[in-house]
Amino acid sequence: SGRSHTLYRKDVFNEKQTRWTRFISLKEAFARSINTAFGRLGLKVGPKKLFEYARRFGFNQLFDTDFPLPMSQMSIVRNDSWSLVEAASGFNDATTLSPIHGAILAATIANDGIMMAPYVVKEANSADGKIHYEAKPSLAAQPVSLRTSEELQVLMQETIKRGTSRKAFRKVLRKKLYAEVQFGGKTGSLQGHDPKGRTDWFVGFMKYKGRKIAIGAVSVHEKIWRVRSSQMALSWFEEYLYNMIKEENNFES
Repeated sequence: SGRSHTLYRKDVFNEKQTRWTRFISLKEAFARSINTAFGRLGLKVGPKKLFEYARRFGFNQLFDTDFPLPMSQMSIVRNDSWSLVEAASGFNDATTLSPIHGAILAATIANDGIMMAPYVVKEANSADGKIHYEAKPSLAAQPVSLRTSEELQVLMQETIKRGTSRKAFRKVLRKKLYAEVQFGGKTGSLQGHDPKGRTDWFVGFMKYKGRKIAIGAVSVHEKIWRVRSSQMALSWFEEYLYNMIKEENNFES
């Protein structure tokens, strides 16, 4: 019960069925960001398992990186069902997430459940071309199995096809060029305090011919909505795809 993007106690805890009660699949709830569904799911899962999977995905700990990355936080008040509901739906002020960590989450799902340690500097060379430093990709964790990551990819693709990002992506999905491209994503919104304003989120991935890219985008709007984070992410996906195709054509010629 309730609207898609709201979260009220009466909708979560009331088990009474009326003519206004809606039944939806997990796929639809994920795609449309229905908070009540995930609040109820959190009650089913329980605080222990929810907190454990948050830890597996990097919350409440620092990543081993070559750049400053703030720690994302997730907490649940002991013996407080509503705190659990809020944490499960992400509809609170206690849970924090940086755009980079959001991109890491999307990359982990696109990478078959394998989380790689993030880094910025690929290599450092001197003027004569000698390599003085070269980053080596390293495994950070494997929070979920291959099967689970594939199921999550399906849910994230549904966000693009029929969910909260469909308007941003529908034109490109009709183009022949994108027939072999897979997009997946998850959106979110909240009233932020630092910086102040309506905050719009998108984390997602693009897969094309074995190549993958993940993006975390966030935009803050004080009064007027100027651009959605889904639209920003799509522009970056398109730029990356354009460069890949250009690279392929140069190689073939």
